[in-house]
Amino acid sequence: MTHHHTAQNAQSMACGMSWPAKICESVATHASRPRTWKVAAISLFGGGLVSSCGSSSGSEPVELPEVITIQPIAFQCRFGAEDADLASSASCVRAADAYLPGTDAWPACISDSGTYQRIQTTVSSIARIEQFERIAALLFPGSTGPVDANGNVSGPAEVVLTTPDAADFLSAREIYQTDEGLDSRVVRRYDPHFTVPEDTNCGSDGAPEAFPDYCVGPAQLQPIILDALSQGLAATEDAEARQVSAARIEAALLWFLYASVYKEVQTCTDKAQDCDSAYAYYAGGVDACDGSGLGRYIARSYPLAHQRAWEGLLAVRCWRDLDSAPSATDLALRDRAAAQLDQAVLAGMAAIVRQRLETLRVASGAARSAHQAFVNTLGPVLNLGLRTQNADAGTRYADLIASNLSNADIDEAIAIITTHLPCP
Repeated sequence: MTHHHTAQNAQSMACGMSWPAKICESVATHASRPRTWKVAAISLFGGGLVSSCGSSSGSEPVELPEVITIQPIAFQCRFGAEDADLASSASCVRAADAYLPGTDAWPACISDSGTYQRIQTTVSSIARIEQFERIAALLFPGSTGPVDANGNVSGPAEVVLTTPDAADFLSAREIYQTDEGLDSRVVRRYDPHFTVPEDTNCGSDGAPEAFPDYCVGPAQLQPIILDALSQGLAATEDAEARQVSAARIEAALLWFLYASVYKEVQTCTDKAQDCDSAYAYYAGGVDACDGSGLGRYIARSYPLAHQRAWEGLLAVRCWRDLDSAPSATDLALRDRAAAQLDQAVLAGMAAIVRQRLETLRVASGAARSAHQAFVNTLGPVLNLGLRTQNADAGTRYADLIASNLSNADIDEAIAIITTHLPCP
């Protein structure tokens, strides 16, 4: 059995769906290369809609200024056996049973082209990532870097903070609360990483309070986001308070995206289109290994994790192609694909937290307050993974990350992450 890559198909898909001409030229340049192909990932900063390869639904968006800047991510996405330079670390090899396009480890399936093939043409979740990027353009448009291919900081970790106006928080709240938008999903997001009694419903009275980790949306994330939006709107004379509020919103939304990817893979068992939602929540519906939303952050923080998260998304789609009944039955293959994706995304989240800790260490004044707020909000996303690897280390990390960290605390937290969380 021989699998072949079809980069030309990826080019056609991308350039037929309103990408900027310069990006499509980049895709075309690399599409002619057999087996190993490279595409520059993009992130869009400014105040407009993120360009994506998907359609969206919902009410009319709030009008914002046009995007005027495209900043390339220093990341080359490759599929196939020739990506050894990205996976050069002997301690970070793929699992033997991992899905990888162009290999015979799995049966032939729809993902073998190396591109995500949607189950449905319209993926409504893409609109929520567009909303995320529009909120980002208002409140937290900075970026991290630089890092090498294995996710190690190769220079001073940097997050460029801006100071949004109170009016920016008003616009962000309008975007967040768009009908069927982010707020509608945050308020009901549960996280199946956590085990709860059967038939637990996070919409029931008392459930979020009883199971705050599982009912992460209503119990933790929505209260943070709504409070931070209100605080930012009210802080007309306090720039530091606005920076802190923006950082809390950024962190809470990233946690929401992380939980959403895993949740949608699980519910894809009985609702096949939810696999498309997992893909959308990770990358915003952008094809050819580009990414917006969470994928944009992970690509900047840990390129290898982003590479393997894409392979995990393709593994999920491969499973649902091989197990295509309305209700999937091969749950072992589902769990194998889900674990491959989840390990990569968790490694990416760890890199995001680790880099923000690096930034916090050298920050002062209002910037330190903002980075501290980000770490306090997003840092707990790693608690379960760390406890699973080492209970004592996980407990110590949870205590550290909930505190006002000294530089010594920061060094200890980074060491725990580096030692105990698996590579992608």
